[in-house]
Amino acid sequence: MNGRHSSLPARLQDWNTVSARRRPKRKRGGQKGNQNARKHGFYSGTLEPSQWDEYWYAVTSERVDPQIAFIRIKLRAVLRQRPSNHRALAQTAGLLAKLYASRFGFRGNDRRIFSRLVLDALENGKIHDLENL
Repeated sequence: MNGRHSSLPARLQDWNTVSARRRPKRKRGGQKGNQNARKHGFYSGTLEPSQWDEYWYAVTSERVDPQIAFIRIKLRAVLRQRPSNHRALAQTAGLLAKLYASRFGFRGNDRRIFSRLVLDALENGKIHDLENL
């Protein structure tokens, strides 16, 4: 018997080969239901130990709102890995718009305009220095 599964009986080798041909090829990137972004990316709910010092410094010394400090640290970490990550910038703009909408009573169109302004500022380099983000 030739092939990878030489220890399998011939009928199982045939079944295994046919079965492999019927399976659809997986698409590139994360598959449906993938939780990697929640575990490791922008939406992970935890900070690395090195990021906690930065967080507490921002909250206590710089008097940055805790939610803003968290978003800022997570965005900086994501952009260090992929500086032109449009999705992370859009998610950040959306989160900030949601936060400010709840605090200041923005309504539908105001929230969309604010989100667009923040995204535009992030994308066009008006907020480009990662160390000062």
